[in-house]
Amino acid sequence: PAMESFTLLRHIYGLPAAGFKSTLDELVTLLDVGKKLNVMVRELSLGERMKMELIAALLHRPRVLFLDEPTIGLDVVAKATIRDLVRERGRRDGCTVLLTSHDTGDMERVCERVLVIHRGRLLLDRPVDALRKSFIPRKRISVVSEEAELVLDLPGVRRLPSAPHRTELEVDLRAVGVDRVVSQIFARARVLDLSVEDPPMEEIVTAIYAGASAEDASA
Repeated sequence: PAMESFTLLRHIYGLPAAGFKSTLDELVTLLDVGKKLNVMVRELSLGERMKMELIAALLHRPRVLFLDEPTIGLDVVAKATIRDLVRERGRRDGCTVLLTSHDTGDMERVCERVLVIHRGRLLLDRPVDALRKSFIPRKRISVVSEEAELVLDLPGVRRLPSAPHRTELEVDLRAVGVDRVVSQIFARARVLDLSVEDPPMEEIVTAIYAGASAEDASA
């Protein structure tokens, strides 16, 4: 059972009984695994095992936390829970988190900085926000309007697959600013809802690897 492993780790790290119990109780509550502590590990689901491993890694409040694919194979709820916990612990305890992942959601929810590696070569090392501005200078605008159709006449604006009363647009920031696009939207439609978002991180990573593959091919 996981509880026996936690007790062993308490002695390995020399954790005071009171501090150990307080930290364990907090983590168990946050991850909602209280009823699973004394279940044999081999009988736990993948998500439950990942949560137990995360508790084991955080019990002694490490200064550096290494995680390898921490959300692989997990459902959406379990992923969100683990990402939020890792991010919160890193900020609250001043813990440096180094994780490897193929899931761009981990990068967006947890990391402040991303290192992209291709065939053993470091392609870049940048803050997450800088990636968007450097590789895909675009925004996506979603509009819900009383009008069934919304047509804009601006350079750099591309209409994505949409539905009646809901218009999806992609804006090239090198050709036109978001403020100008939004102004024309309000001038041409009775807007019920509007959102402006960055493109998915998957597109950014794809663009980075595409550039690296092109360089390899030309070398």
